[in-house]
Amino acid sequence: MEKVIKFIFITLLTLTLGMCSQGNTDTAENEKTNETSTAVDTSDVQVESATVQDLHQRIRQTENQVVLLNVWATWCQPCREEFPDLLRLYQNYRGEGFKLILVSADFPSELSEAKQFLAQHKVEFQTYLKQGDDMEFINGLHNEWSGALPATFIYDRRNELVDFWQGKASYEQLEQAVIQHL
Repeated sequence: MEKVIKFIFITLLTLTLGMCSQGNTDTAENEKTNETSTAVDTSDVQVESATVQDLHQRIRQTENQVVLLNVWATWCQPCREEFPDLLRLYQNYRGEGFKLILVSADFPSELSEAKQFLAQHKVEFQTYLKQGDDMEFINGLHNEWSGALPATFIYDRRNELVDFWQGKASYEQLEQAVIQHL
């Protein structure tokens, strides 16, 4: 029953987010048009399909690093707004034992849009596209995650989940969450 309620909640949340982003179509559509009107070479963009088990394995493979795993989507306006801050954080702390794992929650049919977005932001490292059952993926990352995007998970140097939140964070919030574990 709990899974059914969670599924209904996620479905309603997704529809609501879609309606919210459509409510401001001028701004959202102009931004998307501006971003996609200039074709960007996506040949160097590295996106691999990954299940929740694959992501846990990637996290375990990070040796003595703090990991921020962020689940985002091209259709999620808060995700798009937060994205530059995630990349700035990565640039500022990657030399200090910080790893950023980006996971697109876009549908496989939207892979080209995700690659375009990543190329526009000059993402030059391996990223992932969510694969598998939504509820298994959501519950596998955190049983209190509703499925709302963006979703951020912080793992310490021992690969222990130490922080999690849903929704957009400022650069300062992201930085504070990470540096306390570096």
